[in-house]
This record gives sequence, structure tokens and C-alpha cells, in this order.
Amino acid sequence: MVKKPEILLRKLIVKHAKKLISIVIISIISVAFISGINAFSDNLNDSINNMYSSNNTSDAISISDQITEENLEKLDNLNYIDKIIPFFFFEIDINNYLSRIIAYNFDDDTYPKVSILEGRKIENPNEVLMNIKYVTDEYYLNKVVNFLDDTYTIVGVVQDPYYFDNGIDIAFSTNSSIEQIFYINTNFIDIPIYSGVFLYFKNLEKLNKFSNKYSILLDENITKLEKDIDFDFNIISIIDTQSFKLIKSNSEKIEKIAIIFPVLFLIVSLLVITSTMTRIIEEERFSIGTLKSLGFSNFKIRENFLLLATFSSIIGCLIGILIGFRLLPILIYNAFKSTFYLPKFVNGFYLTIGLVSSVLIIIISILSTFISMLGLLKNSPYSLLLKKPPLPGKKIFLEHIKFIWKKLSFKYKSTFRNIFRNKKHFLMIVMGLTLSTSLIFVALSLNNSVDKISTGNNDIFLYSHNLKIENNVDGFSFLGENSEFLAYNLTYSRITFKKEKMDISVMTFNIDDKANINKYINLVNRVNKNKLVLNNTNEVIITESLAKTLHIKENDTILVEKVDYIVKAITLNYIGSYIYRIDNSVQTNNIFLKTNDEIYINNLKNSSEILKIEKNDSTIYQNLQKQISYIIILIICLAIMFGIVIMHNLTITNISERHTEIATLKVLGYKEIEVDGYIFREMLIYVMISTILGIFFGILLNFVITNLMDSYNLFFGREIYYYTYLITVFANLIFLLLIYLLTKPSLRKIKMSHSLKAIE
Repeated sequence: MVKKPEILLRKLIVKHAKKLISIVIISIISVAFISGINAFSDNLNDSINNMYSSNNTSDAISISDQITEENLEKLDNLNYIDKIIPFFFFEIDINNYLSRIIAYNFDDDTYPKVSILEGRKIENPNEVLMNIKYVTDEYYLNKVVNFLDDTYTIVGVVQDPYYFDNGIDIAFSTNSSIEQIFYINTNFIDIPIYSGVFLYFKNLEKLNKFSNKYSILLDENITKLEKDIDFDFNIISIIDTQSFKLIKSNSEKIEKIAIIFPVLFLIVSLLVITSTMTRIIEEERFSIGTLKSLGFSNFKIRENFLLLATFSSIIGCLIGILIGFRLLPILIYNAFKSTFYLPKFVNGFYLTIGLVSSVLIIIISILSTFISMLGLLKNSPYSLLLKKPPLPGKKIFLEHIKFIWKKLSFKYKSTFRNIFRNKKHFLMIVMGLTLSTSLIFVALSLNNSVDKISTGNNDIFLYSHNLKIENNVDGFSFLGENSEFLAYNLTYSRITFKKEKMDISVMTFNIDDKANINKYINLVNRVNKNKLVLNNTNEVIITESLAKTLHIKENDTILVEKVDYIVKAITLNYIGSYIYRIDNSVQTNNIFLKTNDEIYINNLKNSSEILKIEKNDSTIYQNLQKQISYIIILIICLAIMFGIVIMHNLTITNISERHTEIATLKVLGYKEIEVDGYIFREMLIYVMISTILGIFFGILLNFVITNLMDSYNLFFGREIYYYTYLITVFANLIFLLLIYLLTKPSLRKIKMSHSLKAIE
């Protein structure tokens, strides 16, 4: 007996090359996306952890005004302390900017470091470095800054591992926000007294700061330290800094999103691979029957097809892993740079993630092939050598609706029968196109959400300028008689997020009870669009992002500066978290101004009562939109590729299954355009159904993703623009047109003689 099947694997590859390419493409897209988005959190954590390690960042900082040599010796003698490094900082007003000056020893390798991004390190006494977080046109490289009766030149812009978010830093000395951070070299100054200590604990230096083990051991050490020290101090661990908490929170959000999209991609992969392998097997029906009649076992026959599916998916998976690990994490990382000052990206190669996603795709390929052959191999050789009998003629649901069915012409009756008689075929096409449509819609709607962040604040903050003024100003005559303004007090409140275990600084607007704040800030409920007004001193209005983070609703209580307030309402806001309350007892320190007169604004700059003038800048988050647009474009491209592959694959399958029907139509005198309509009329209906379902599921996905991506200081817009719906519809129609052009030659190649052809 012949030991090998007559149909060699190589011949199958050549014969079905186009179909196998679709499996390879789907495998590449799925594995690339799954690997990339799941690897990002590890990439991000490694990048931050690498920054901490390379900069010799301490495990904690102790802030105190009682750091004496005696107290330092007590700290150093504790058996769980590896080393301590005392340092000096102070906070002063520099040209109306509250500034923090930190003294670092840049020549001592054991000292914590900052990364110089631009410029150079300090080489002379009258030189300083500036934190990139607070760089402005006024204070930048080679600019001068005056403090302590001396002039200093900014020679470098640095990144500090303790401050790399774009949130608000609160001063240790006052309840105000820090507006600048400078660094001086301890070698060029006399340090009068230490104000802080860098703490390094034993057995922690090699641990990843994002690991649970590091967190547990660090908490244990700090708890012991609080018991062992007998002087007043404030300990801030590195994992309790605002920057670390925010980056970790955002990393976890990406991890949640990484659960949603891979499921969609795997479902699409399952549909495409199953339909492709089913079609290949059906086309080899006669060959399989021949092999069975020659005595080959089912295992031997199945072997070639399993190898065909496995090799195709393996090739796609290998390419997908390389693309996924190198492309997607970098795009997401660049998007994060719009809200964080991040270090150099560490693009690790996480083989486990790649292998898991690849194994899933390969298993899908093997199982779909095995199941497809299972039913076929149960047939006798005689049955397999005959053409597959057509599906039994049954009435479809529409035929029972007489008044509709009677009015349909023959071509539409045949179209609807062809669509709904094969339920498996119908479900595969609709599900595949629905998922690709959902991805396109989600990508476009996310772009709408980000656009609303960058532009939506124009509808909320209605003032043109904000004036920071002296606390003891007597009257507002310096503004002129006809000026339109609102005076208020701005403070910064510490709010504790219990779920996140994080303290965050929140801007608090203290408004006079007679002031009409809605003239300058549009306090409005996002859902019902109602205007919000404060009436009582025991009430506050908070922004929606803050309410979500705190998990509180209207009429709940919130603790602000050790006082309980009732949350009267929750207002829409996209950028930042704010609290609005009535308080007539505090001094005015800020003014909202509405004017378009630039000459008037320039004249105000000469007023001694005004410390700083800030223009209401609506473009603050346009960079975020630009960076996220890269990710959105990638998702759209992947969705387009999915849609084209799915539609092309299923259309070719549809045509190949109906050669005899199409040939018969040609015999009956149908013109080419009528034959084309016979196939693509069905595809148009598939597209219409899938577009409606895809938009529906896209809306649900948008809701889930935007809720996951919201943070305490960033609220993603929920409005979906009308053109998103239009683009989604037109995209599917363009897909259909493209598929028509690609498959038209296949229809032309079908000859009339096929109507009489039979398997012999």
C-alpha cells in the first residue's frame, strides 16, 4: 500500500496560496496587537523602574525641621536602614512664582541623580538646573533667575524621578502650588541646616518598585521607622509620590483595555481561519474521497490540512510578535508623554506574552481545521467523490410575510433566499464585518473623546484671562471702571482617594455667595445640561472626574481641609479636578477677567497689584490629541485590514461555492453587470446589517473604554460626532467597492460550460 498521500503539502500550499495568505495576515494583526498592548504595561514599568535605578532614587524621603546630627545618627544606626543621605531644600517666591530650590551633590555617585535632558550639569557657583515640568518661555535654558540676592543662569533642563507627572505639586511650607523647581549644587553653597533625608532600606535595591513584594517590604520598613523615631517628621515613600501613583494607575487602565481588544481580535481570527480552512477542505473534497478509497487513514488525510493551518498561523505569529513588541508599545508610550515627563523607553521583549497569544492563534487554527474535517471524514468515499448536495430548499422567515414577499422581484427573492438559507455562512460574514466595523467606530469615537478634551474647555471656562493678585489688595480700581471680572480665592486642598490609596492636590475655588460664577465658569450637569448653582456654605460642587475617582454621588459628603461638605452637584470638566464652594471669609487672590482688548491687558502688566496674568489657553491638550491620534490611526488601519481580509475571503468563498449557479445565469443570458449584482447585492445587505450592529457595539465599547481611561485630572468626552457615523458607513461601502474590483476577475473567469460540469 502507498505510504504517503498523493496530495503533497507543497501542492496544497501552491494551490491555496491566496487563502493561506489571509490566515497569515490575520495572525500577524491579532498577535501584533495582543502582544503589543499587553507588553506595554511591562515596558512602561520597566522604563520607570530603570529611571529609578539609574538615578539612584531613594526608597523614601523624610521631611522634617528637626534633622540634627544626633537624629541622623539615630537613623543610620537602625539595622534595616541601608544608608541615609541628608539634603537641603527651601521654598521662596521668585518673581511672583512660588519656587522650590533643591540642593543636590552632583559630584557624589551615592547621591540621588536627576537626568539632564538639555544643556549641561552645574560647573560654576551661579548656575542652576530647572525641572522640565516647569519650563516656560520666561524660564528656560540660558535664561537667568534671581533669588537670595544673587543671579543664576539656567544651564540645564532636567528630569527628576520624584516629579515626572503634570499634576500640581503642593508646597511643604504653605497651602499653595509650586510653580517652579530649581536645583543647585551643594559644592557651591553653605548648607545651614538639613531639611530632608533620602532613605534607603536594606534588601530592596534589587526589587522592582512596581512589584507587590517591594510594596509590602517598604510598608513594613516605614511602619518600623515611624515607631523607632522620636522626632517629628513626614515620610514619603517613592511609591506614594504623586508621579508614581498616577503612572501606576494609568498603567493599570491600559491593562484593563488590553483585556477587551484581544478578545475581539481572537474572535475575528477564529471566524477568518475557520471559514478559510473550511473552504480549502471543501475544495479538496474529491481528493479526500480518492485518498479514503485508496485506504488512507483519517489521521493521514487530516495530517496535511493540519500542517497547512499550523504553518500558516506560525508564520503569521512570528511576524506579529516582532511587529507587536516593536511598534504598538512605542506609540502608546509617546501618547503618555503628553501627560507625563517620561524617561527613555525600555522596549523589552516579553516572550511569554507573545507565546501565549501565538499559541491561542495556533490552537484556533488547529481546532477549526480538525472540526471542519471531522464531519467530512465521516462520509464514505463514494459520497465524497460526488458533488456536495445543495442545501434543502426551505422557506425563509421573510416568505411568511406575504404582503412584503409578493412585492419583491425575482432577483431580490433569490438574494434573500441565498442570504438566509445558510445560517452558518450568514453568521460568519455578519459577525466578522460587525467586529471590524466596531473597531473602526471605536477608533473614530475615541478621537472624538480626545478632541473634546482639547476643545471642550472653551465651553466651560468662559473667561479670557486669570489674574493672580496680592492677598491684601484694597479694591479693584486698578482694573478700570468698565472691566468685567470676578474676584475669588484659590487654594489647594489635599484629597485622599481611598480606593487608589493616594493623596492628590485639588484646586478649590472659594467664591463669594453673591458672585455669578456661571458667567465665567460654566457649571453644568453633563447629562441633563442643567446649570448648577451654589447656595449654602456647607455645599460644594465638584468635577465629574473627581467624583468618579472618589466614587461619590450627589448628596454624599466629602472631606475638604478637615471639614465635611455636602456634594450638591457634579459638574462637567475635562481637564483637572476642581472643587467649588462659597466662602466669604478668605482674601481674594485671583480674578477672572473677560476682555479681548490686548492693549488693556498689556497695560495691566504694569500694575503693582497684579503678580501674574495667565491667558485662558484652550490648546493645552492638543499634544495629547496628536499623540493618541497615532494609536487611533493604528487601530483604524488594523480594522480596515480586518474588514478587507474578512470581506474578500468570504466573497471568494461565496463565489467558489456557487460556480454552477453563476455559470447557469450566464447560460440564461444574464449580462455581466447582472451576474455581478447577483453576488454583490447579497454583500451589500451583509454590509448594511453589519454596519448597524457594528455601530451599536462600537458605542458600547466606546463607553467601556472611556470609563476605563478616565483619571482624576482627565475626563474623556462622551460625545460622538455625527461624522463618525458617516465615516463608518462610507468605510464599509468603500470596502465593498474594493472587494468588487478585486473579485470581479474571478466572476469573469467562470465559463458557461461549468453549468454542465460534473465530477467524474
